[in-house]
Amino acid sequence: MKRTTWLITAGVLIVALTVLTASSALAGTSGTLTVVARVRPLAVLSVVDDTHVQVQANTPWTLTIQTTATTVVHAGSTTSGTTITLPAGTRSYSLAWN
Repeated sequence: MKRTTWLITAGVLIVALTVLTASSALAGTSGTLTVVARVRPLAVLSVVDDTHVQVQANTPWTLTIQTTATTVVHAGSTTSGTTITLPAGTRSYSLAWN
C-alpha cells in the first residue's frame, strides 16, 4: 500500500510541475487543474504464528475460518493490521474483500 501511495504522490507532483512549467510559458493566462486518483482495493493476509493471522486492507474485508466443528466469520474495514486469533481445530481460512 505504501508503494501505491508513493506512486500516486509522484504522479501528482509530475503533473503539477508540468502545469507550472506550462503556465509560466503562458504568462498572463490562468487555469485550473483537477487530479483524480483511484487506489485499487487490496486486502492481505499474513500468518503471524500457528494461532494468529493478520489482515491489512484498504477496503472492507471478510475472513472465513473453517474449523472441525463450525465456520467462524470475521469482518472489518480499512486497517493497517488487525490480528485475529484462530480458533482451536482450524482447518482452513480464506480472505475476501467486499
